[in-house]
Amino acid sequence: LCDRKQYEPAVSCLERCVALREQAAGPHHQSLASPLRKLADAHYGLDQYETAQQYLQRSLAIETRSHGPRSSGAAWCHRDLYHVLRQLDRDKEALHHARSALSIREQVHGPAHRLVAYSLGDVADALRELEHLEEAVSTCGRAADVYRQLGLDDEATKVDLELAELYVKLKQPQRAEELFQQSIDALRRKGRQPDRTLGDALDSFADYWSSRGQLVRARPLYEQALATYESCLPRDHAWIGFVLHSLGPLYNELGLYELAEAAHRRNVAIKSQHDGRKAVTAEAINNLGVTLIRRARYHEALELFREAQQIYDDCGNPDAALAIENQGHAFLNLGDFHQAQRHYRQAWKQREAAYGENSPEVASSLASLSGLSSRQGRR
Repeated sequence: LCDRKQYEPAVSCLERCVALREQAAGPHHQSLASPLRKLADAHYGLDQYETAQQYLQRSLAIETRSHGPRSSGAAWCHRDLYHVLRQLDRDKEALHHARSALSIREQVHGPAHRLVAYSLGDVADALRELEHLEEAVSTCGRAADVYRQLGLDDEATKVDLELAELYVKLKQPQRAEELFQQSIDALRRKGRQPDRTLGDALDSFADYWSSRGQLVRARPLYEQALATYESCLPRDHAWIGFVLHSLGPLYNELGLYELAEAAHRRNVAIKSQHDGRKAVTAEAINNLGVTLIRRARYHEALELFREAQQIYDDCGNPDAALAIENQGHAFLNLGDFHQAQRHYRQAWKQREAAYGENSPEVASSLASLSGLSSRQGRR
């Protein structure tokens, strides 16, 4: 049931299993460790992380009592606690459990084992969250070495991509660029059909160039990532939407508005299918509206901004103010200065309430109002 993401019926089954074993063998019997871990996994799937933590701690206590603190079962408990605590933003505790799992697995399986590489990855992720970047680089390097010793080159390449991201944060762009390109070249040299790993590598390298304002260099990488995903995933897959989400604004900045509109429309369709009326869908709709303003289709853009605002409002998301401000832009381009001013003021007040009067968001609204006043003064 958990494999099918049917978590609620899984919880019912597992609670019954635990109750029966407690009745038969007592609350501390070793037979309870496994179903308690599975019960935690089901609650994790339901985003009930505190409950999952409680079951995992109980499972760990039983494993420790039955097999000692350095057993394989204890390592699995530590690993699962790491993931739960990451979701709870308790990164220091998560790092402790990741390191515990790693230490046990190195002792049980030896240093060159797949589970050891997994745990090295967990430790590196926790270190990155805590901004211990140099140590994260070292740990990622160890994980890549283990994967290569095991002949798992694809897994090693994925770690290399994570290393590239770390070098970006460490402001070592040359090393980052080398790793991005090496990873892409390694994946292409295999002579196999394009797959998601190659798509991820291309998308990450494109993000790197885009974040540096190098849009001409980013564009072909995004387009190659999109083509790669399309060759191995359904055309409405969420990952395709992620690339389209990046491509649309990039096309806008390059003045390729027809391509931008097509990318945004397809992204809206994918987001609507996968996420429904959520903030990510509103963002996609809002981005499409921005493109239509650049194409001088102001009435269409206005309707899209209104739709985005409604979704944001339904979600209680403060980005509703962005959609309101964009409605002001549409009215301004239509020559309706009164409506433009009204929407700019509404966006300003909402942002001030949400973010504080000195926030960049409020500054954006004030800039819009100032620009409107200047245009009115030139009339």
